[in-house]
Amino acid sequence: MVISPIPRYLLPHTVTLVEKLSSDGWGGKGEELRTVINFVRIEPCRSQRFSLGGDIPEVKAKMFFDAFSSAPNDVSFEPGDKIIFGSEEFTVSEVQTFYGASSEIHHLEVLLK
Repeated sequence: MVISPIPRYLLPHTVTLVEKLSSDGWGGKGEELRTVINFVRIEPCRSQRFSLGGDIPEVKAKMFFDAFSSAPNDVSFEPGDKIIFGSEEFTVSEVQTFYGASSEIHHLEVLLK
């Protein structure tokens, strides 16, 4: 059984991924790589995840990235990367990978704070 990709009409958004390549050593920006990603879906959400450290990070949005339909499909998301959507800037807090019937990745769900 093959699970079909998420249709592009369900992925209407465009975002910019900002990856930090290096730091200037003084807490400044350093070098960044900016990549425009088309055909993703941003859904606002309100949830809190509790940790043993006592902090309460709040998840502001979830981004759906399809392994086939989103473009470019050779990007990777790491915690701490920035996602710019419209006038809002989010920070990647967690990346969840979902597989289809085979061992290939079907889509990623990126939690943003």
